[in-house]
Amino acid sequence: MAGSADGDGGQPWTEETAQVLRSGTKGPSSAVLLLLADRGLLDLDAPVADYWTEFKAAGKGDVTVRQLMSHQAGLPALDVPLTAAQAVDGVSGPAAVAGQRPLWEPGRAHGYHPHTFSWLTGELAYRVSGRSLGTLLAEELAGPLGLDLWIGLPPGQRERVGRLAPVEPLSSAAGAGLRFRPRPEVAAAYADPQSPTRRAFGAISPAPDGTTPAGAPGSCPAPTASAPPAPWPAAMPR
Repeated sequence: MAGSADGDGGQPWTEETAQVLRSGTKGPSSAVLLLLADRGLLDLDAPVADYWTEFKAAGKGDVTVRQLMSHQAGLPALDVPLTAAQAVDGVSGPAAVAGQRPLWEPGRAHGYHPHTFSWLTGELAYRVSGRSLGTLLAEELAGPLGLDLWIGLPPGQRERVGRLAPVEPLSSAAGAGLRFRPRPEVAAAYADPQSPTRRAFGAISPAPDGTTPAGAPGSCPAPTASAPPAPWPAAMPR
């Protein structure tokens, strides 16, 4: 992928260019939950349902916070994928994962949760703190550390966001021996509509372009008692 700033594909990146982190936001999201645990608001070995009652549906009453954070909850995919609009409405994502039956017995296996991780961690953070994951990150971590890091793009920052665009693959010589194609079994998993991998990455369909105004909201929705906010999917932060 090649990058360009200002969203039009014509400006090169600079040190001031902001960029979508995609799954890189899973680390800061987890740091927020660990901060809440450090302050006594979360017990990593307690059931998620202790904090989020609706989560106990479909046999998930014993899923622990630790299992949720370590991709062992069995919830990487949804039986009914969400639209891009539903993914960021603050209600549909948390409701979907709360009602979803796990793909495996939680705690007995591990599987990457590319999109659902955001709704899981975001809703849990809100249930115990009353603040969205993006707000917690801004107020408790990024702000005090002076970081240009957000889950929820602040107003006025859109013009700084770089765009990603496809580039021609490097030749084997130019690539200095690096492998640019996935292993056959990985490619097969992505190609199979019924595979957990394909279903997990298809939890939002069609996939939005998180670097465009249409694909990423400009700011985090404010928390409300009736509609707790969820973060933009960790793979494509708001």
